[in-house]
Amino acid sequence: MTAVSNATPLIYLAKATHLELLRKTYKDIYICTDVWKEAIYPIFYARPVPKDIPIILQARANSWLKLRDVEDVEAIAIRDELLAQGLGTGESNSIALAKELNTLLLANDEAAIMAAKKYKVQTRWVTEILHDAMRANFIKSVGKYVEILDSCMGQGLYVSKEEREKAVQVAKEIRRL
Repeated sequence: MTAVSNATPLIYLAKATHLELLRKTYKDIYICTDVWKEAIYPIFYARPVPKDIPIILQARANSWLKLRDVEDVEAIAIRDELLAQGLGTGESNSIALAKELNTLLLANDEAAIMAAKKYKVQTRWVTEILHDAMRANFIKSVGKYVEILDSCMGQGLYVSKEEREKAVQVAKEIRRL
């Protein structure tokens, strides 16, 4: 299985030093140029370079994080429609690319997820990405799930207290299966 990622899952899983969960869970991850630029932008101004940047660069060097932009006419039309509606370039291109590749969109932005669903693109929040990793047995315990999620949140990923509690409950249910 493949997936298209928006910037947020890449950045926060890399900050938590668990970006490899994307590769293990989904194999190949596609990103558009706008997401790539957003993910590595701090390399141009931040000193020291944030710890997530080398992790993201290594994923690209290892060829499982693949740069690709929308190519087909339908996907370009979707992207342009989303841009006209005011969605950001990274989100618009990511949704259109996921539609073009007929695959999942990994994101953590409510507007992007709602827009993707309008085009019948399946989505995963970061909490759901971690659930998928649990189902695939790459996260072996609820404790590890909580550790990774809390690490992402500690780095700035927003997950409401209520959504965190729901996500942990789902993780417990997955481990009971």
